[in-house]
Amino acid sequence: MAQADDPPTPEEASALYDDRSIYAPPEASAWDELVTAFRHVAEDLQRAGLPRGKILEVGCHAGYALQALRQKGYDVSGVERNHACAQFARQRGLAVWSALAEIPLGARFDAVLLSHVIEHIVDLHLFLQGLRSVSGPNAMLYIKTPNFGSFFARCVLRGRAPCFLPRQHVWYFEKSTLTDLLQAHGLVPLQVFTRGFAFARSRTLLKRSARAAIGVVERALDAGQEIVGLYRWTPEGAADRGLSPCRTR
Repeated sequence: MAQADDPPTPEEASALYDDRSIYAPPEASAWDELVTAFRHVAEDLQRAGLPRGKILEVGCHAGYALQALRQKGYDVSGVERNHACAQFARQRGLAVWSALAEIPLGARFDAVLLSHVIEHIVDLHLFLQGLRSVSGPNAMLYIKTPNFGSFFARCVLRGRAPCFLPRQHVWYFEKSTLTDLLQAHGLVPLQVFTRGFAFARSRTLLKRSARAAIGVVERALDAGQEIVGLYRWTPEGAADRGLSPCRTR
């Protein structure tokens, strides 16, 4: 697990995520396409043994993953610090808070989703403690994050991945380092694998061909550009919160 040389302070990060155009809500015309692109989230949860339940997405952006989950019957809520994105999601009938601290006292979720969020967090220990506090007994943690050990990062970028989002990405994970971090915080891995980014596109034939060739190699090596990890809080973790441990599904 690598850390950026000059991570932002929490105050700087708060201003950063409201200012950068990358965090602006999408055009309304792109909504349906984005929802379709994130249907795999429900499929991943179903394969991991959670066909229904209460889902919290922290860093839900405009809510397209939440909408994809809602269409599959999940009870969904989100947290989004970018005001414009949160408002976009609320206008589509999604329940979205601005911070974890706004979640009603006693609320518990069957799974928490972090889609390209954990790499932005300065204080990982404090953040994971917050997630534990809203996770029910036997709850899952579903994480997606860029793979610093991908074929693309190693052989094409040659370690220059931090240049993509300077002052935004604080941490760079591989499958093993992500799992080590989470196990140290009371989580056990259920499924950890890699794949290509859900909505990555190339406009030219040459770039599409190159991306396809890289994708073949990445799938063969399980060295895709995105880590997907599904973890479960241990019964001991549930007990630490004063909750009754229950058997694994």
